[in-house]
Amino acid sequence: MNFSGITKIAVLLLAAYALPGAPIQAPAEPPGPSEVFVLQDFRWVPVVVKKTPTSIDCHFEVISGNPTVHVELVSESDFRLFAHQRPYETLAATTPSASGGFHQMIEEPGRYRVLILNERGAPPAPISLVIQTDVDPGISSFPSGISKQRQLSVIAISLAVFFGTVFLSGRKLLFAWRRRRMPEI
Repeated sequence: MNFSGITKIAVLLLAAYALPGAPIQAPAEPPGPSEVFVLQDFRWVPVVVKKTPTSIDCHFEVISGNPTVHVELVSESDFRLFAHQRPYETLAATTPSASGGFHQMIEEPGRYRVLILNERGAPPAPISLVIQTDVDPGISSFPSGISKQRQLSVIAISLAVFFGTVFLSGRKLLFAWRRRRMPEI
């Protein structure tokens, strides 16, 4: 490859990096200082989870400007839905603000992405972003209870079993009540 070919590749890589929605290069090791960049619409950072459990900690701060930024953690398949402007699900998300973050425990290996989003029509904002992963974190990092979805599932199943039992018992009692014989006096 000659020098002009290398130059063309470097220019293309720089141009791709400057486009809105272009990926930020994720550091090989958890960063000490935060990475600072100007956010137009959105950017994303790839996170590959090979061993589980893995905790992902993300914190952002708007250095100057309006608090119109939020971050989300999505799976690779949900990122594709996001890229095609279709409804998608997030694993963790913050509300739009001047700073925020999340802590998410990942139990399934795979590819994930941290999305950094600026509200539609908002001016560009300089952002400080730190993403850290911890493979096999200590017991204090694990959630102490069950998730809200699981709590609601347990409650719904318990109520269904309870009302089913009451209904069947009540039906048998009503049937027995109707068939009873009155003693003759």
